[in-house]
Formats: sequence, structure tokens, C-alpha cells
Amino acid sequence: MSLEILPDTDQLVFQGDPLRLTCLLVGPSREAHVQWLWRGKALTDFRPETHFLPHQATTVSSIHIPDLLQLHSGTWRCEWGNLSQALVLTVLTPEARLCHSTVTEDPRGRYSWPATLSGAVAVVPCPALPGARAARQCLDGGRWGPWDSEPCPYLSNITRALQQFAQLNPSRSKEAAEALTRLIRFTGDLSEIRAARDVVYLSRTVTNHLSALDVATAPLILNTVAGAFKLPTDLLVEAELEVKFSRIIATMFKFLSLGKVQLKNCIIDTVLYFGKFSNKLIFQDMSCTKMVEAVEAVAELSAISLDAVAVESFRVNRETFNGLWCAWYEEKNGKRQLECGPDHHALNKVNNVSLDNLV
Repeated sequence: MSLEILPDTDQLVFQGDPLRLTCLLVGPSREAHVQWLWRGKALTDFRPETHFLPHQATTVSSIHIPDLLQLHSGTWRCEWGNLSQALVLTVLTPEARLCHSTVTEDPRGRYSWPATLSGAVAVVPCPALPGARAARQCLDGGRWGPWDSEPCPYLSNITRALQQFAQLNPSRSKEAAEALTRLIRFTGDLSEIRAARDVVYLSRTVTNHLSALDVATAPLILNTVAGAFKLPTDLLVEAELEVKFSRIIATMFKFLSLGKVQLKNCIIDTVLYFGKFSNKLIFQDMSCTKMVEAVEAVAELSAISLDAVAVESFRVNRETFNGLWCAWYEEKNGKRQLECGPDHHALNKVNNVSLDNLV
């Protein structure tokens, strides 16, 4: 036995519109009596239309309201035996302010926001995890605020995996080396990374592993950063300037449940204020800056020369510093080396180094 009400979601409609409510009872072999209730009381103003579909063993019971009034607002319920289904009907006057239905999209999915009354919060299921919910506030005047999709998992398997790497925070060198080795093996040539959020998680992984920085992890950290910086420039810039709103918005939605009018108004005003800057350069993630700082930390530990990048740190006196010459060259055995000194004459004494290699 099953009972279903249609529409299957709460309804926000305008005064004067028509509406049909339908209950489908599947199971009984003959027409059954489905009871309708409105605001908890048996329905008297409308007579349900009922018919039976024998091949589907389904009783169809409908109520048609040709001209909705505000007094029709409330909970409408249909029942049969111990089965019950309900929806909440909200009838608005033409003067009511609401946010119109719209669709938004981000790396976590595509969201269809229903028409929502000003001051209310619209909640929709996450595309990749229907049990989780994304939320969005309809602000005063019928303006949508930013949406919070933080509870939703990413659609991309790559992004989800990088998110898990970013949550690691090893304190020992062996754990860090193993994790970074897995990361380098997983990302390969980084051709699968196409979203700024992927770069953000790469950066966080590198930053988290600095706590276990030593001679074993330093080349792995450097190799990870070198690979990331081969990505398209526009992707790196987007990751550097990524704006972080979701945690702020999520916290505000939690406060909204407290029910205090002044607090609600304050939060709504704050959401609206930050919403004005949703395309501005505030709350930046600074992912690339953090990776550069990681390279500097590696250089402070040891001079390292890899196939794709080489680093060495020099402490100088500002008053006496006259410049630095560096050559990055390949030895006869194919190994690359970085040599630096106060002038190029010293560097020319190194085998296979010519002025063409100097910077």
C-alpha cells in the first residue's frame, strides 16, 4: 500500500490562481474512501472527485480550487487508514514580495530554487546527495541572496578526492611523504584539473604538510607545487582570488532559526551587504601565494634541484648586496643542478655552464 499527494512539494501561489490537489492510493482492489483534511479538520467546503483505475489498482481522489483565496492557506492532508500525506499551501496577495524561481550552478551541482517569500529560506536537495540540502535566503524586496551549497558533495571525482587530501594533516614525516606520493601519483600530469577549487585543495594539502617538512618531504612538496604552476594562468588566478562566502552564509542560516526578529533583520542586511561584493576581490583564498610561501619554506630548509624547478635560499645584507647570478644547467649524466654566486665568473668554472644559461 502507498499514498502519494500531488503536487509533492509545498506550494506558494497567488490569490485568484486555480489549483488541483490529488491523492493517489495504490493497493486496494476496489475504490477506497480517501479522507481530506484542511488545517486538521475534515473538508466541508469542497467535494473530492474520486475514480478508480482497476489495471493500476489505484484510487485517484482530487480537489479542484478554481479561485484561490488567502483563507485557503494552511496544511492540506489526505488520509487512508494509517497512511497520510500533506503539503503546506501559502496563498499570496498581488502585493506580496517574493523571489522568483531561478536556477544556479556551481561545482557541487545545479539548483532549481522555487519561488520563495521574502524573509524565507528556500531549501533544495543536493544533486549528488539527495539526503543533504542546499539553502538560499530570499531577502527583503524579493532579492535572492547568495546560496549555501557547503553540505553538498562535489560532482567531480577529482575535486572530491583532492578535498580528502586537503583534510589530511600529518604530523610525522613518513605519513606526509606517503600522502604526498599518493597525491602526485593521483594527479599525474594534472590534465584532469579544470576547476579553481581543485587548485585550492592542492594548495591546502601543501600547506597542511609543511608541519612535517624535512629532507624527505621537501622534494615532494616542491614537485607538487611545480606541477600546479604548470596549470593555465587563468585557472591559477581564479584560485588565488576565490571568494569564500559559504561558511559565513551557513552560519547565518543557523542563527536565522533562533526566531528573533531583530537578529534576523541584522543577518539579512549582512547577507545583502556581502552579496554586493560577490564578484569582488574580498575573502580571497590566496592559494597561489600560499604555494609560493611553501616553496620559500622548502628553500630555507635545503637547496633542491628537480627536473621542473630548483630552489635555494640566500640571506643577504641589504646595504652590501650587489646582486646574485644563478645558473640552472644539466650535467652530462642528465641531472639538473642549480648554482648561484655573486658573479658569473665563478659560475663559468662549473662544467657545462655557459652565459646562455645564466639568469
